[in-house]
Formats: sequence, structure tokens, C-alpha cells
Amino acid sequence: MTMTRLVAIVAFLLLVAVSGSVELIAGSSLVVGMAISVGDFTRARRNYFTAVSVSGDAAAYKTAYAFFSWLAQSNGSPDLQVVPFTYLTGTDTVIANAPCKLYAILLKKATATAAYFKGSDHASVSSSTAPEIEFRQNAVQVDQMFFPKGLAMANGFTVSSDTTSDGNTTSAAGDGAAGVVVLGNP
Repeated sequence: MTMTRLVAIVAFLLLVAVSGSVELIAGSSLVVGMAISVGDFTRARRNYFTAVSVSGDAAAYKTAYAFFSWLAQSNGSPDLQVVPFTYLTGTDTVIANAPCKLYAILLKKATATAAYFKGSDHASVSSSTAPEIEFRQNAVQVDQMFFPKGLAMANGFTVSSDTTSDGNTTSAAGDGAAGVVVLGNP
């Protein structure tokens, strides 16, 4: 194991430990599902930058820096929560089960198989056919989505990964993205 990989793993584990909103269940991936619990803007920004640095994408870091600088200047550094999730496969992942605003999403894809990231305004189920957010990833890459004014979710936010845009065949193991979501109060 290279030193860079070891540092990346330690950084991700620190992000998980700092977030306080994730449980690790033996034999499964990270399980997320809670009402939002926003905190200090600076801490949330630091957690997001940790996730970006783990991705190893310098352009993603610069873009995130610009977004958070703008957010601090124009929105007065709102209280935020960073919620990590592991590779989306097979089941829906609840990010928040209460009303919230979505500010940013970081997606890291590890395989070359196309997958559609889908996010829905729902407390427990992600819609396969009518998501509020949909993003196609075709290759091993890092992508980010930003919502400068916050995208309101009236019921919560649940994510999934499918093999087609309008279908509900879930992505195979490892084909869906992993990443973090930045939430704020509604």
C-alpha cells in the first residue's frame, strides 16, 4: 500500500469520525439516515475539502474552494452538514429524512461502467424515473454539483444509482459513485 493511498484512507476515516452522522455496520457499507444536524460552516467546509483531497482531483479542489468562498461571502456562511456515502449499489441510501437544502454533491466513480446518480426529494426512497437530480458518469472520474442558493428538498434526500436514465435496474457492485453531500437547513 502506497503512502498516498494510506493517507487517503486515513483522511476518509477522519471525515467519517468527524461527521458524527455515520454508522459502520459489519459486513456492509456505510449506512446513513437521519434528520439533518447542521453545524459550523468552517468545519463543514473542512470536511468537504477532506473528501475532495481524498479524491485526488486538483480541479475539483479549486472548484470547491471557489464555491465555498462564494457561499461564505453571499450567504453569510450558513450552518451546514457534510454527509458521506459509499458506493451506491442495489439499495437506496437515505442522506436526510427531514426537510433540507442541498448545497453540494461530490461524486467519485471507480469503474468505467456507466451509471446514473439519482437524488430524490423523499425521506426513504429514491425515484428511478423522476428524480430531482440526475447525473451520468461514464468513466473513472470525480464530479461535483453545486447549488449556490441551496436546492430545497421538502421531504428529505435519498440517493441511488441505476444503469439507465429512465430505468430502475440498480448499478452493480462498485459501479455507482461514492461521495459526500452538503446539506443545510430548509
